[in-house]
Amino acid sequence: YQQYKRAEAEIERATAINPNDAQGLAGRGNILMWLGQTDAAIEALEQARRIDPNLNALDRFALSLAYYLKQRYDAAIDQAELNVREVGGVDFNRVVLAAAYAQQNRTADAARVAAEIRRVDPTFNAQEFGTKFLNAADLERLRDGLHKAGL
Repeated sequence: YQQYKRAEAEIERATAINPNDAQGLAGRGNILMWLGQTDAAIEALEQARRIDPNLNALDRFALSLAYYLKQRYDAAIDQAELNVREVGGVDFNRVVLAAAYAQQNRTADAARVAAEIRRVDPTFNAQEFGTKFLNAADLERLRDGLHKAGL
């Protein structure tokens, strides 16, 4: 917890100095998401994306996950699908995508993505994924979607 709070203080200073720095704003959004301040995280990440539409893969993942946590499943799916198309390979975007599909009762899509996750990463452990959340409700919401997706 202390490291998150220290990181939050540092990123707040950085964004105060340069409020139009996309990387700083995205970093702020990442930290706030893990702290459980999801509305503020989405605001920071969306602002970063407006400044730099080509955010790095980690920041785009954080945005899709933040949308998921706020139960904005359509936005989570749109962002995760875009991330998968642009990033490809093995990444956590598919995890968010499977969970969001499951929450939208798109069971065939969720099962397809879950099978792809298991095929590409047979060691994927849904109980370990997301354990950095400080808000237990966020972790529970994610695990619920993963469970519904069959992960």
